[in-house]
Amino acid sequence: MKTYVIALVGLDGAGKTTQAQLLTNRLREAGHEATYVHPSNDFISLIPGGERIKRRLVGWLHRPTLVSRVTRRLCMVLFGYWFALVSLALARSRYRNRIVVFDRYRHQFLYDCYGPLAPWLVHTLPAPDQTVWLTADLDTLVGRMSGRDLETSKSYYRSAHRFHERLAEQHGWDRVDTDQSIDRIGTELLDTITRSETDSHSLERAPRQVNARVNDPQENDPQTETAG
Repeated sequence: MKTYVIALVGLDGAGKTTQAQLLTNRLREAGHEATYVHPSNDFISLIPGGERIKRRLVGWLHRPTLVSRVTRRLCMVLFGYWFALVSLALARSRYRNRIVVFDRYRHQFLYDCYGPLAPWLVHTLPAPDQTVWLTADLDTLVGRMSGRDLETSKSYYRSAHRFHERLAEQHGWDRVDTDQSIDRIGTELLDTITRSETDSHSLERAPRQVNARVNDPQENDPQTETAG
């Protein structure tokens, strides 16, 4: 039985992290073997010394006196596509025979790195079994943001929203409106996934638990977090 990957995508503030964790728990309650994955955080740990390398690299890239904006962008461009390319393969090889819930995929990162080339590059990436676009009114999303996200111009988020909208139409993504309560979003998200009828979107063949397991130390349990 193959691994089944669900990716929740959307702009900052859409609730990707919150809903990915809730969806993972609800799928487990329904009897499925489900794992929550944040690609940027979880897969870096597979590289020996990966966390230390990541901390040093991020610190280096955010020292404008030493590194120009052009150099930072070049690093993102060289790293971004290849990381996106291997993310799904890593998930399928590491989490065999289970449902994997991705807290974001690489779409917005590719958009940041490649701009107009991003839609074409997305076509070259392996696709999750099901992608759900979490979206809301732009003012609502911005109101949920904090930290560096608020330093980004609204025009960027407007164009990034159009980018996601274009991909949703081209690739047939499901869409869930997050301009409502967390519980209602979670219910609609689960309904969206389970009611899909095509073979590519069916959970009928997705892995289920043979025996209920509680507090499995090997499980990558979602952490309580409200960030998008």
